[in-house]
Amino acid sequence: MIKLELNRENLTFITLVVVVLLLLGQCSSNASLKDEIKALKTEVTTANSNLTASQDSVEVEKKRNGYLQAEINSYEISAQDLKKVNAKLVKDYANALSLNRNLKDVNVLLRAELSKKDSILASGKIGPDSTFTLVDNKDYGDGSYRNIKVAGKIQDSTVNGTITLDQSIRLWMSIEKKDGLNVLKLSTKYPFDNFDIQGIDLINKEMNTYKKKSRWNISAGVGLGIVPNGQTGLAVMPTVGIMLGYSPKLLQF
Repeated sequence: MIKLELNRENLTFITLVVVVLLLLGQCSSNASLKDEIKALKTEVTTANSNLTASQDSVEVEKKRNGYLQAEINSYEISAQDLKKVNAKLVKDYANALSLNRNLKDVNVLLRAELSKKDSILASGKIGPDSTFTLVDNKDYGDGSYRNIKVAGKIQDSTVNGTITLDQSIRLWMSIEKKDGLNVLKLSTKYPFDNFDIQGIDLINKEMNTYKKKSRWNISAGVGLGIVPNGQTGLAVMPTVGIMLGYSPKLLQF
């Protein structure tokens, strides 16, 4: 039978063990509180960014190098929250881009609507055989151009012909941090009249949050231990060995 002799040495050691356990518990509580504060700050920052994005409008500016650049603040939201807030928008993206409805493995959603009103000014002559050709060619640079050709024939007060259109529009897009906000930028040399762009950055609020789990572990080390003693019941002695232990969440820090 093991007896525990409550002498001064044993009481001192037990008191130290209790104090250490209390300190570990306090460390764990402080760490948990820090994680909660960090998560709260992240949510507040995201909410402020989304409020700013909701009040933002597309800004279009022509740069010195000839590029027409548009930018707007993008939204930050989780895929689950996006489905709750606007299921139709998720459906539209999924259908247009052949995405899964849960947006699994999708990080960013982008959409751009560009409008252009233009007039074609062309001149031509009618040949002796009543045929005509009208040509309009424009090169905007950086791979953006438009070529239009109208060829036809007038016969018996009717016009028959073909219209050939060859057009290329090159767009550049990016998402960058600007003053703490995500900004979606679109740039092109094609002279559009209006830009309507939308950017949604899908975030995982759990991604950077470390979740503590109770677990078993095996470790090797040295220290002090309480071992049976034939004279006093228990004795405090140095120990060396491999130990199997259990680490509860409240003692992790």
